[in-house]
Amino acid sequence: MEFRCLRYLSNHHFPLVKELAKELRVTPPRITAILNKLEEKKIINREIDSKDRRVIKVTLSKYGNDFSKKICSQYVKFHEDILATMDNDKLKPLLDNLNGFHQTLSKFLDNNQNEENT
Repeated sequence: MEFRCLRYLSNHHFPLVKELAKELRVTPPRITAILNKLEEKKIINREIDSKDRRVIKVTLSKYGNDFSKKICSQYVKFHEDILATMDNDKLKPLLDNLNGFHQTLSKFLDNNQNEENT
């Protein structure tokens, strides 16, 4: 879950803690625990909004930004290396099935999100 959080923070500037929990689909106590661990490791910073102290923004620290780039690069390379060992005749059906799964999962999550908002 920390990795997913890092990836999200790498692509979104100054998300609110509440937004982060919603996007990662975790409870507020769970996102707090994740952020506490990342803060202890000096990977993130939390900033309290000067106009509303209840609003907390999260950013990657300099170390966190460098670490995130490194770990994401390793993540991509790892998966590229695995896929490079597969025969093309097996790779295409795998990608087709993964794309189908992704579309189904996205629809499922969107439907659940819509039900939560009603």
